[in-house]
Amino acid sequence: MENASNALLIAGGVLIGVLILSLAVYLFADFGSTSADINQRTTEQQLTQFNSKFTVYESSDYKWTIYDIVTVAGYAHENNKYYTDNMTEAEANSADFNNNYKITVNLKGNRTLTIDPNNIQDNMADKYNGMIHDEVTKNTVLPKYNCDISYHDNGRVSTITFKCNT
Repeated sequence: MENASNALLIAGGVLIGVLILSLAVYLFADFGSTSADINQRTTEQQLTQFNSKFTVYESSDYKWTIYDIVTVAGYAHENNKYYTDNMTEAEANSADFNNNYKITVNLKGNRTLTIDPNNIQDNMADKYNGMIHDEVTKNTVLPKYNCDISYHDNGRVSTITFKCNT
């Protein structure tokens, strides 16, 4: 009888141990998926916050001037500079950078101008001054532009195209 009693105590202890281990595995899996969900939401929030600098210009209710385009090109320059400063030259010229992080600004009016955000300080002022001068001389007012945005596969803004609508 004493052996049967000990066997029951051992079996009960084993069952309680299995129950505690099962609970630990369940909680580990549950907390792991919760952590993954939080990380995913944080990533999505960061992406939305980043894109919001540019998507505000996509509104069809407002027409943008050359000065707004200069602002967007400045944001693109800051983005490209941030990534290229932290990369080697080979990485900055890689498909990964061009397909995931680089932002290009295009301006289409009486002529098309692709702004190279990597050299924005060097070439943009002359190009924009020429374009502003041409547009103001012809029209006596600054032209208004609509904005179209395309995205990289990772959801980040890739190309911002301003088209003259006046």
